[in-house]
Amino acid sequence: MPAPINVMDLNHSPLPALPAASLLLADLLRSEEPEVDQLVQLLADTPELTEGSLNFFNSALIQPRRTLSDMRRATVLFGTRNTIRLCFAISVFKHYSALPTAGLERDSFWLRILLRAAAARLLAELEADLVADEAILVATLQSIGMLHIDALYPDFYLEIAETWPSRQQLRAMEVEQFGIDHGQLSSSMLSRWGIDGDITEAVALSQLDEPLLEIGKAEKLAFIAKLASLIAELPFSREPDAILQKLHYHCREELRWIDGQLAMQLHLFRNLIDTLQPLTEQLNISSTLLVQTEHRSRDILQPQRIDAASKHSPPPLPQKHREAGVSEISEAIDPLTGLYNRHAFPELLEATLHNCEFDQQPLSLVMISIANFPSLQEAYEQTHCEGLLSEMAQIIESRTRKDDMLARVADATFICALPGSGPTEAAAIARRLLAAAENYCETAEPGARLISNVVTQQEGDKALSAKALVKQLVEREPH
Repeated sequence: MPAPINVMDLNHSPLPALPAASLLLADLLRSEEPEVDQLVQLLADTPELTEGSLNFFNSALIQPRRTLSDMRRATVLFGTRNTIRLCFAISVFKHYSALPTAGLERDSFWLRILLRAAAARLLAELEADLVADEAILVATLQSIGMLHIDALYPDFYLEIAETWPSRQQLRAMEVEQFGIDHGQLSSSMLSRWGIDGDITEAVALSQLDEPLLEIGKAEKLAFIAKLASLIAELPFSREPDAILQKLHYHCREELRWIDGQLAMQLHLFRNLIDTLQPLTEQLNISSTLLVQTEHRSRDILQPQRIDAASKHSPPPLPQKHREAGVSEISEAIDPLTGLYNRHAFPELLEATLHNCEFDQQPLSLVMISIANFPSLQEAYEQTHCEGLLSEMAQIIESRTRKDDMLARVADATFICALPGSGPTEAAAIARRLLAAAENYCETAEPGARLISNVVTQQEGDKALSAKALVKQLVEREPH
């Protein structure tokens, strides 16, 4: 397969820019206290978006107590910020659903997104600390990056259309081909549009296969989006029982749901599908596909089948995951490797950055990552992959200096902060760490494909935040 255009280059894209109304909605979301009149005026100037938004608000996805006839009433009911979020999602929907697709099957792609939105709302209802509108937004936008990949490299999804892989397999193929999955790409697109914070971070995290450590809002939203994706795949999957077992496992072990809660939400989801017809008509989704999806869902989501999946779901999580988040130290430490986790690392790195700026010293970051880790997860037992990561962490840590700071920031991505190290020294350290990891993998896991990157902020450079520096590191072409 020939190398595609760099998918991270969002300026090199045949996708047209978002309409002005969408970008203005993004501006309103960044306001500390957006005003109702601003939103109402904006929508008054875009009657098509107003109509689409009201249809969405009055649909079975939202289920208002009474029909909403104008946007001011909707804003009073949902709150200004929640209304803006939903209007933004609808504007993206309407814009991109009008564009042709190449390798993606258009109708099933957009129907899946509607199903994710429905599932996300139902799941978020049982989480008191989440806003359903935010869950809907993350669930609907987490796959927008697929359209970007499809436009730049149309053969990619076309070649796997006949044997569409699982979510985890798809991510593995994307990372293998592009060095990034569509969730991370969707997150970058949102950042470009001006949507930052928990929503953008949750979209990026929604593709990771990690246990929920219940630390932050973004992680919880990402986890709900991941489960919503699994539910939306049920009527399309060749192995729905395996998906049901995963859902039971995640809801029981990580969301701490009691028996019967998931079954009730799946029952509601099954009954909700046929009520989506008005929305599918607006998106010009085939009515035949909707009927087939509804029938398939009714076959899969029978109470007896859901109950059987519950009894055959995987065993409980290892004790180390259960204890995560209990003590103060565990909120900063990854329980699998003992390194700093992705939650604590940016804050610690920010402090290190300030110290280096004060001392007029450079600071470098080195990334070591197993690029094909999703493929290894598919091929091996969980314990094998956990052992691989744990051992790699020890090997990398044993070759760092006293003042260096090492963290595991994703499934199989380690970042080491090197205070006082310029580009030449950092490159040498990166080679040393990569060589040590490769030597270990030659014996423990020959199939692992390791990559590394280095980025340096020197005295006199334009100051970057810790998050911006990390983002620059992971988005660079791998060495």
